[in-house]
Amino acid sequence: MSIRYAVIALKEKHVEPVVLQLNALKMERIAEWLKKERHSLYGPTMEDWKPFNGQSVDAFLQDGDPQQVFYSETELIDNLRDDLSNIDILVGAEIELFFLDVFALFSDWHQNLAMRIDNSVADNRDKKCCLVIPYNLSDEVLQVLNRYRQVWTSVVKGYLLGNFCPVVLRADDMMHLKKFVPRLPRLGSVPNLGKGSAMDQAWGSGQKPTLG
Repeated sequence: MSIRYAVIALKEKHVEPVVLQLNALKMERIAEWLKKERHSLYGPTMEDWKPFNGQSVDAFLQDGDPQQVFYSETELIDNLRDDLSNIDILVGAEIELFFLDVFALFSDWHQNLAMRIDNSVADNRDKKCCLVIPYNLSDEVLQVLNRYRQVWTSVVKGYLLGNFCPVVLRADDMMHLKKFVPRLPRLGSVPNLGKGSAMDQAWGSGQKPTLG
């Protein structure tokens, strides 16, 4: 069983602008923590991101049950241009699970990416998002989650309607996620229940839930 995933995280070159953004938002303690931890968290590529115990998402997922194969499509995200003019390389990628770096919520480039793919991720029940927050930041989690709602608007609205969209705070949460995701409906195995007649049957004509 294989599951395709992608990491949407900062690269080390993105850290300084994010630190400036955090300071501008009066989140100085988080900014100072990020500045201190930048070299242990980030590298030249998104796959270098190590949110827990110096371990990348890829290393974490590959360590365990050999029958559960997690296949990284992060290189596609890494290869997106600064102006996102080649975003069509994501078409047909069949990415089922996105790991979102909490600090990417404060990066202009990552916000632009979210604007481009937010609706398509939220509108497809086969795609899942997971926001990863290092446990050290839990004191500031309310501010961070408010930012998440602002940047990934449709994904968070989908979460409120019952879509799978967990928030990861600890390494134990990643282990739980790794074991739980293979039990979810797979890509193409069931219709998108958020569309068409299924919604009509559930809510009736003119009574569908309002997302605005």
